[in-house]
Amino acid sequence: MNFAATAPMDRSSGPSIAHPQATKPSCAFYGTSQDAETDTFYGRFSTDLQKDTSIDDQLSQCRRVPTVKISDALIFSDTALSGTSAHNRPGLQKLLRMARQELCPFKRIVVADLSRLARNLEELLHIYKVLKFCGIDLFVAATGLDSRIPGFEMALTLTGMMDEEYVKGVRDKTRRGAIGCIERGHTPGGKCFGYDNVLVPASTPGRAKPSYRKVINRQQADVILRFGRMYAEGLGCARIAKKLNEDGVPSTEPTRKGCIPSWSPTTISAMLKNERYVGKVTYGKTTTVKDPDTHQFITRKIDDESQWITHIDEELRIIPEELWLAIQAERRRRNEGHQGSKEGGLNRTAASQEYLLSGHLICGLCRGSISIIESSRGYATYGCHYYRDRNKCTNGVKIDRRRLEAQFLQMIAASIGAPEYQTLIADEFSRHLLQAQRSEERSAQEALAKRDDLLREQASLTKEIKNLAQAIKLHGISGALSDELRQSEKRLEAVNELLKPKAKKKIATIPPPDFKEFIARQMANLVEVLAGDPVRAKQELSKRLGKLILTPECRDGHDYLVVTGDLKLFTADTLMADKAGIGFVDHYEAAKLSLDGFVLDPKLAKAA
Repeated sequence: MNFAATAPMDRSSGPSIAHPQATKPSCAFYGTSQDAETDTFYGRFSTDLQKDTSIDDQLSQCRRVPTVKISDALIFSDTALSGTSAHNRPGLQKLLRMARQELCPFKRIVVADLSRLARNLEELLHIYKVLKFCGIDLFVAATGLDSRIPGFEMALTLTGMMDEEYVKGVRDKTRRGAIGCIERGHTPGGKCFGYDNVLVPASTPGRAKPSYRKVINRQQADVILRFGRMYAEGLGCARIAKKLNEDGVPSTEPTRKGCIPSWSPTTISAMLKNERYVGKVTYGKTTTVKDPDTHQFITRKIDDESQWITHIDEELRIIPEELWLAIQAERRRRNEGHQGSKEGGLNRTAASQEYLLSGHLICGLCRGSISIIESSRGYATYGCHYYRDRNKCTNGVKIDRRRLEAQFLQMIAASIGAPEYQTLIADEFSRHLLQAQRSEERSAQEALAKRDDLLREQASLTKEIKNLAQAIKLHGISGALSDELRQSEKRLEAVNELLKPKAKKKIATIPPPDFKEFIARQMANLVEVLAGDPVRAKQELSKRLGKLILTPECRDGHDYLVVTGDLKLFTADTLMADKAGIGFVDHYEAAKLSLDGFVLDPKLAKAA
């Protein structure tokens, strides 16, 4: 395998390595090149407050060990990234990918300290297993730990446990520091409309992270007071939002890309119950946890209010107490009197459950949603909510729900019911099915070719499980060791399943007439479902429709809506079997009916 030559080290994601053409080693699929005589280095530091020379210091520490030979072209690093997860570090991921290469240009990875590799025991053991599987050694310069020495895995586990406990201690100290910031009038959070974040210089320049103090932004505070008074006087959030947009009042930053900056009823509603505007700051309502399956960090609410930290600062009050009480009283009055029928389809009434296209329609001008904007006596009308609620769109075209659904369903039935269209789909269907089945056969052959790799992984996992069980026996159970043992056992079960002999797949030979019959039957069933029970039709459309863009267009003085989008012809539960009992699932989900250019007429007579 050829490697592209590169220049000096790249500290963000690691380098590509120059290496001559070589043949595949006979010992295993993975392994180091017979010519590889150098070590590779990996370094990391956690935050942008640490010095950039931290990586250089780690490298220098490693090179002071006489037996270490690190090439300048084999230096990998991650800067200002936490060691609690390996999946968000591009430098480490590139290093591991290189270790898995057929001809790896190094024999050993050198780190200054194990904590540079990972501060999470589960991640650390996983990285070590990958390196062990690839035949790559690991050396720790600070302690002299060497994976070639007996007892290394036990020392690795104990060191990883201590590093994980260190992270927990840092987390507690961080929370304590955030509480101290709040008590001193500083803010540990981000931006909030109505306030400016003013930098407070660090007491120890160059070491401590600078903090911020919130200061009232008088211009934005006047906006908050304005709509607070409007609400207390009886105006609803929708009317307030429309008035602010009409007057060109600067709004909060949009939360979604591509959206027009504007005031929305939901934003105003949320701000009217934000206690920060009366000087009350609450910290610690949420916590961040890592999903062990996806390795993603998610935020969870802390229900125990005793763990929340509350601080009151009258200097940050924007809304006077009297106005605040009037706002909350009006909110209670509206909530108590809400009957669920004032805003048409915006409320989930029994009738709205049968609206086939609600949730799928997008305005072609502002990219906002097209939803029910009027509802009276069973009649519902779709329109752009940015036009109605925010006065930020010029799309004032409205269409009756029944007109929209009737024209939409009629167009689908006419298209997929045409014999020439079904013939075209049948031909494509047959070709894609054959390709998919041949692909499955190739996958089975490739799995058989990798049997030796699976056998090696099986032996490695069996030994790893034995070592983890021994560590638990000697040092007691821990959450991390238990999780690692469970994951190793789960992977071993999967490897054993892959090694089981499987029957060879047979490529189905289904004659074209059978395909055409199947297509005709599927299309007829779809038309029948869409024309039947509205609830079932809505469920079926939700599987097949994405977003439909409706763009207003004026022709001869008459307004129309031009559709952009498509409809999936098959879903994951589509199944066909040939005479030999061979079926397929999900082999032709890509087949779609294009709806681009279809024109909806808001004035067309309603269906009977």
